[in-house]
Amino acid sequence: MAENNTQLRLLHFRSDNKDYAMDLSCVKEIIRMAALDRVSELPEFVIGIINLRGETLPVVDFLSRSGAGTTAIQLKTRVVIMKIKSVTLGLMVDEVKETFEVEEKNISKNIQPDVVIDPKYILGTFLFNEHMTILVDVQKLFTVNEFKKLEQGVINA
Repeated sequence: MAENNTQLRLLHFRSDNKDYAMDLSCVKEIIRMAALDRVSELPEFVIGIINLRGETLPVVDFLSRSGAGTTAIQLKTRVVIMKIKSVTLGLMVDEVKETFEVEEKNISKNIQPDVVIDPKYILGTFLFNEHMTILVDVQKLFTVNEFKKLEQGVINA
């Protein structure tokens, strides 16, 4: 069996004092937390919308969506603007640290016992800078129906 040496480009972020990473290819930019407007037409998991250079974007709290609590807004809080499928949205996290590469062979499919997010969102775990880091599958944060609601809600916002 051939050894897999594929390099994954990832974004390192922290939420609730835990280290996470996501595929960098879906990330468009990272912004400071902005004032949110509430919109009733959007799904309940959307905490509000922001206007980013004329584009209305839903914002979702990563911790809340992944089943691990809620993000307390602080000075380091960031919104990761990303495009998943056809939807551009913001994902609120405690802090964005850096981008980096990791070899795919170094990612373990074994989930550590102290992981607090729902395992269905996890691609694996690995050590980065001596910290256990959870690789999140952002594609799985929303179902097909939820993507449709996001698209429709933003159009109506």
